[in-house]
Amino acid sequence: YHRPRGIVTAGPEEPCALIDVIGPDGREPNRLATTLALHQDLAAESQNRWPSLALDFGSVADIFARFLPAG
Repeated sequence: YHRPRGIVTAGPEEPCALIDVIGPDGREPNRLATTLALHQDLAAESQNRWPSLALDFGSVADIFARFLPAG
């Protein structure tokens, strides 16, 4: 999935708020942003993008999105 998504709810049921958390113990993927406690020096990154969120080569599939039905 490379379609744009946003946070819809503020609880643990939110399916679209997955982030990578980078800490002294390494990278921890797929953390729910809505349940993560904020603290000083928290490093978080978006997921499912390469090489960056501004230039995501995986989004080339969006060109064909109108021809692909949902489900």
